Amino acid sequence: MTLSPLLKRVLRNHRGSLFFLMMTFGLYFVYIFSQMLQIRPDGLYAGHVHIWGDWSLHIAMVNIFALKPPGEWFAYHPYYAGGKLTYGFLTNLISGLLMRLGFSLPAAMLLPSMVFGIVLVIGLYVIFYQILKSQKAAVASVVVYFCSSGLGFLRFLSEWLSTPSLERLLYPTKDYTRLEKQYQWLAGNWFNGMLIPQRAYLLGMAMTVWIMAAMLWVFLQVIKKPKAELSKEQKIVLIIAGTAAGLLPITHMHSFIVLVITSALVGLLTISHWKKWLWFGVPAGVISTFLYWHFVKGGIENPEFMQILIGWTAAAGNNPVQHLVNWLTMWWEIWGVMIPLALMGIGLARKRLPMLVQGFLLSGFVIFALANIILFQPIHWDNSKLFMWVYFFLSPLAVLFLQDMWRNKTYGPRIMVIILFILLTGSGYMEMWRLSRFDKNSLMMASNEDMEFGQVVRTVTHSQAVFLTSPEHNHPVMQWGVRPILLGYPGWAFNFGFLYRQREIDVRTMFLGGPSAETLLRMYSISYVVIGPTERHNFNPNISYYSEYPLVISDGNYQVYDVREITGGK
Repeated sequence: MTLSPLLKRVLRNHRGSLFFLMMTFGLYFVYIFSQMLQIRPDGLYAGHVHIWGDWSLHIAMVNIFALKPPGEWFAYHPYYAGGKLTYGFLTNLISGLLMRLGFSLPAAMLLPSMVFGIVLVIGLYVIFYQILKSQKAAVASVVVYFCSSGLGFLRFLSEWLSTPSLERLLYPTKDYTRLEKQYQWLAGNWFNGMLIPQRAYLLGMAMTVWIMAAMLWVFLQVIKKPKAELSKEQKIVLIIAGTAAGLLPITHMHSFIVLVITSALVGLLTISHWKKWLWFGVPAGVISTFLYWHFVKGGIENPEFMQILIGWTAAAGNNPVQHLVNWLTMWWEIWGVMIPLALMGIGLARKRLPMLVQGFLLSGFVIFALANIILFQPIHWDNSKLFMWVYFFLSPLAVLFLQDMWRNKTYGPRIMVIILFILLTGSGYMEMWRLSRFDKNSLMMASNEDMEFGQVVRTVTHSQAVFLTSPEHNHPVMQWGVRPILLGYPGWAFNFGFLYRQREIDVRTMFLGGPSAETLLRMYSISYVVIGPTERHNFNPNISYYSEYPLVISDGNYQVYDVREITGGK
């Protein structure tokens, strides 16, 4: 079937399912993102603590693309002056270009996010339908995926029943799916933990789901008619999918890793059709290699950036058996009944699904194994970007098992299906509700003073001037001044692969002033030293020492001193 009639048939035959998903998860994406950035009389507010924590870097990158000439877009990492920007920047480039067209910063960041969310919802339905060949099962798989995960809602109910109150029922006081102390697991629900705060993840996943759907659409037809040549529409689909795959290194690296593994397994199952794979593989390989070589290679300084970590964060115990028990316990506490249901779904998949689809789903278990053996970034939680993809592969398997139970028309199995479905999704409903309570979650990202100070910095300083500031995740020089700072939040610098520890020590030494400070100021080619609220609070800077240098900005709580006479900075 050619592409155009297929799309018409999908829209006609699936309009009920798509309408339901748009009216639920599609509207949820729109509603949540509409409140994630708000300009208020006293400044810019984030709608959730994860937005406050993650989007400061994104705002800095968006402002770079919006306010700086293209030749300076990749001159430095916002958190590490002189460092290479290896972070997936495509989503922020899109927002920066929208700002150049006249969009406000909130609109330029929120509108694309809404679109990407809707594209993801539709893409998940399309690929789950390709796998399960049932509209109801596909919709159920989308619900199971978005309403992840674990049994946190049971922990909440247990606590609530001991001290019941209407207020706590309407707003649980904590994230009961967060198991940070036990396993460094920071959020159970994917909306809360990834899809809303992680801008690169949302675009990367939306793109990758559609790339996978394109691969399945083409090669499921190839398997049915192995001797037939690819149609014009199939070639176009593979070229577009390959081009999109090639962009993933600058979009989201974890999604790129997942796609490489999945494509390899599906490719092995269709190895006899390797010439047809060239329509996908050539654009994907050429573009991704160029982008990786140009934007990623050489940017990670830490030789121990990736490590072997058997069992991920499960306690090692005194022997291998205890380690295994701890590992099984960890995943039960994190994901509850999901893994057992998915494992039971494997037997049904072997009987009912095409071998190509079985191989596709098998890639989820390969990724799960790798993420439980290799720590892909220094912060343990970042492996959840792979585990979230694993949950994507497990969701249709779990639904396949529940679907089989539901077909038994006696009351017992159907009641059990309802119970299991609630166990799969109950925590998700709770966390999605908590996420929507903006009255409880709102945090100031930047005051008017911060933003005005940044504008002054942009006006009076060179665009490549390096600033000594307090290492913060949201310093106004980085975010609104759009200038390189010597060191941002050390935790993020660590996770981006920079060898930051000596620089962190040197920052403190420089704020103390004196001969040692002058040596370091020269070494790092510092142009300006900022003394503001966080610098005073964290470093007790030697103001009398820096008062000997020209004061170029005195803006409310911020003073900026020009030290270029001794450093030769810009």
